Amino acid sequence: SLGLAESAKALGLPVVYSSHDFYAVCPSLNLLDEALKTCGGRCTPGEGTCQIALWPPASLPVLKHQYIHRWQDMLGEFLTHCDRVITTADSAAHILGDIHAPLHNQVTVIPHGRDFSEFRSSSRRPAPGGRIRILVPGNISLSKGAALIREMAELDTGGRLEFHFLGQVWDGLK
Repeated sequence: SLGLAESAKALGLPVVYSSHDFYAVCPSLNLLDEALKTCGGRCTPGEGTCQIALWPPASLPVLKHQYIHRWQDMLGEFLTHCDRVITTADSAAHILGDIHAPLHNQVTVIPHGRDFSEFRSSSRRPAPGGRIRILVPGNISLSKGAALIREMAELDTGGRLEFHFLGQVWDGLK
């Protein structure tokens, strides 16, 4: 709820917002327009329907040049009640700060990654001529490489690639 941060602050609780995508900038999450060009949170010229990764396109109002302004106002108000915003990259912090200017002093970057004292591989090489199993985690849309996966499958005339998906898959891959 957009009122949650304000309610927590009223109770004297610290509020940290973790941003691992661009939801606070645009509900499209990936900041891609109809041509899969990045907009950085500022609509690109022209008309079109922005790429929406998680929801059916008809479930949101028209974003480009329209509802996006209301969205950014609502999320900007929410963020004013946060003590700290965490994101994973300097570039993401820059985009958040560009759209929500008051955030500049509240954003902390904690990069993705893990430190392992030991790393073991549980994979096995395929037998000569055998199938290569590929695990694809996440919601795979055009913006997350679905066209590349489709092209790989089309180039695999020998049928050696075996894809396994964890999450939603773009209809063009089914």
